[in-house]
Amino acid sequence: MRRAGRSPSEAPVRSSHANVRTSGLYRQQRSVASLLYHTFLRHPIPCVLAGGQFVSPFENLSLNGWNAVHRLNATGTFLVTKYAYEAYLKEHGGAIVNILVAMNKGFPYASHSGASRAAVENLTKSLAYEWASRGIRVNSVTPGTILSSGLSNYGPVADQVCTSYSAHTPARRLGTVEEVSAATVFLLSPAAAYTTGTNAIVDGGWNLAGALVPLPQHVRYPVYGTSKL
Repeated sequence: MRRAGRSPSEAPVRSSHANVRTSGLYRQQRSVASLLYHTFLRHPIPCVLAGGQFVSPFENLSLNGWNAVHRLNATGTFLVTKYAYEAYLKEHGGAIVNILVAMNKGFPYASHSGASRAAVENLTKSLAYEWASRGIRVNSVTPGTILSSGLSNYGPVADQVCTSYSAHTPARRLGTVEEVSAATVFLLSPAAAYTTGTNAIVDGGWNLAGALVPLPQHVRYPVYGTSKL
């Protein structure tokens, strides 16, 4: 969880971490509840939620891998959101921003992550409606491929993705951490007081262009009908 300042012009960022990977749901809940209680006791300001994934074709994905990513992205978001609400937001209102991934065209070779982030996107919209009467705004930010230390987690695949992304993006470049942060800070700030349930896409226009991962040539799709040009 990250905590931002009250306005875009002054946005110090602090990080707090709860262990949502701990085995046993009870221990996960206790860890997150304790973190959120002490966090909002000291710093009653908005929260930002994130997640993670790894690269794997679906056919090679194990149940443990699937569950680990869903536990981090979906269950982790559920726990932090729930206890942030109970610790502070329920009585005082505020804002939540969930960080998603560029999954509007599917998320091939990371389908486990795409599925878990789709759950978070729907949760974002659902809570924006449910919690409006509490003065709580809930939005999300979808970054494209961003130049950050996180790219090193993907090894040689990162070079291929970065090259392909730049070539298929109207902006013809990768994004920066600061560009994602600026969108996030705006959604947390009073300037976004009339914005809730929305998703800010920060991807240089990639969602308007082609696929990130090239599709191999093949002739394996069956044909129905006899239409000809």
